[in-house]
Amino acid sequence: MSTDWQGIRRTAATAIAAGVAAATFTASPAAARPPDATASSAAGPSCYEVPYANRLQAKKNAAGVIFVRKGDYWRLWDNQRDEWLVRVEYNYAGVDDGWKTAAQHADGGQGTVQHNVSERFRYICFRLYSPRFGYTGAVRYRT
Repeated sequence: MSTDWQGIRRTAATAIAAGVAAATFTASPAAARPPDATASSAAGPSCYEVPYANRLQAKKNAAGVIFVRKGDYWRLWDNQRDEWLVRVEYNYAGVDDGWKTAAQHADGGQGTVQHNVSERFRYICFRLYSPRFGYTGAVRYRT
């Protein structure tokens, strides 16, 4: 009663290797990226997947912001008088924490706010929020 143990081991090893290879090729490219908590929900893109820009506008130019990294100035405008505040939120790329408010602006105006961001982190993502239009998409920029 002799059993071919080497044949059984070879077959088992081949089956395991095939399973690992199949799992590797079916994994999404986003799974290979470093963890990033800049997305507000699991459905949103990470900070590494958003466009690179120092400015952002809401639809129909309802509001917007320009980030000036030399001095950490946020130039914010709100083009609609509707008694809603517009705020800029930012997060550091690759850091597992929540969004922080950089600036808020009153109804229908424009202005510049200085709010320091840490240069320890290479990139920030920022977005606009207003109850009128909700959250805009985020953009990524150098600190």
